[in-house]
Amino acid sequence: IRLLALFAFALSATFSPAALAQDEAPAISGVAEVAPPNTPAGQGLQWVLDGMNGDEDVKVEGKFADVVLQQVDVAQLEAGVNTFRAQSGGFDLVRVDEMSPLRLIAVAQARADASFWRIIVSVEEAGPHLFNGLLFQPAPDEGMESFDSWDDAWAALEPLGERVSLGIYEVTDGELSPLFEKGGAHRLAMGSTFKLWIAGALAEAIEAGEFEWDQMIMIEDRLRSLPSGRMQDLAHGEEHPLEEYATLMIAISDNTATDHMLDLVGRERVEAFMSRFVAEPDRNLPFLSTREIFTIKLDHEHDLMHRYAEATPEQRREILESEVIGKTPNIMDAGSWTAPRAIDTIEWFATGRELCETMLALWNMADRERLGSMRTVLGSNNGLGLSAADWPRVAFKGGSWPGVMSLTWVLERADGRVFSVSMTVNDTTKLLEEMRVVGVAKLV
Repeated sequence: IRLLALFAFALSATFSPAALAQDEAPAISGVAEVAPPNTPAGQGLQWVLDGMNGDEDVKVEGKFADVVLQQVDVAQLEAGVNTFRAQSGGFDLVRVDEMSPLRLIAVAQARADASFWRIIVSVEEAGPHLFNGLLFQPAPDEGMESFDSWDDAWAALEPLGERVSLGIYEVTDGELSPLFEKGGAHRLAMGSTFKLWIAGALAEAIEAGEFEWDQMIMIEDRLRSLPSGRMQDLAHGEEHPLEEYATLMIAISDNTATDHMLDLVGRERVEAFMSRFVAEPDRNLPFLSTREIFTIKLDHEHDLMHRYAEATPEQRREILESEVIGKTPNIMDAGSWTAPRAIDTIEWFATGRELCETMLALWNMADRERLGSMRTVLGSNNGLGLSAADWPRVAFKGGSWPGVMSLTWVLERADGRVFSVSMTVNDTTKLLEEMRVVGVAKLV
């Protein structure tokens, strides 16, 4: 229930969980002998590489400017850097694109899983040239050749999971016109992309005058979930505007924000909204909150998970009422979750076209009176760092957890043409190569 694990403050990074499951680091191919330039920024990059490739924890004190330390203290920054160092296994430098003596972008390859990363370094002009910016950004497209056709994209995507779907559509007269469809018959697990149905039900309730975007909503312990997100760390009773909950639900896939919005609009209303877009809605009934699915899948003996998977929708509602509601999932138990769990039975399911139809409906709703904030909510994270000049309006939602990755867009191009894309990969047997999936998405 995350798109990619986000280590976000002054130094922001994502890392594939596949790296943590490797018994041996894969061979890294095509890495030439490359050295940082002899500039202040190049010296900063060399310090980063030395630290990442060293045997001891990195010490960051005296290396970062006040503009960074005003956002995060030294202890937090050091902990984040060293967690990332351990997960990556170190880096081999592939290329340096020098922008100025004080700023550069490097491409490096992680030793743990051979994934590609951009390292963006910015330092102060005055000595000792402290870092005023340091960003690790996934660069999955670096290891892939561009596609000459959508068939080529499918050929790159299909081997990445047991079941895969790719749908590319142009929006013509308000309808989806297929440009490319493969795997469309598969109704696949989608992870956090299910939050679009909550957003749709919420939008309809706001349009009906039942709620307001600036309405204050209280954090409640009974609705507190596990990460991803940040609202799980807020105190019971703290109040925030409804629009903030909705934005965090989409932008960073905040699970606690999601469960508050589901509780606000009601499970039955979300189920009704979902059922308008999904040909087999019973697979998503009852509509689970993130807290509920964590409780079910983190059950120690897995007995609850197996019984829930085999139950009818009516029996599942009884299990929720008698065994799940009121229980608190333990984040410590999540550490053992290193492989797919019941992703073909306990999840939220849809075809790629159904996800595109859902996103297009929300896109159109954002043009209605009282729903203008939906544009902000849906466009709060475009998924791939797309250029606003090329794609002036984008709506995106993605989702992933072990064995699942799903990405869905509606995009308006600079020439006014509107497209929708959905890409989903499922594998019940192993972790996905998430960076490869994102790499295909960047090149589609």
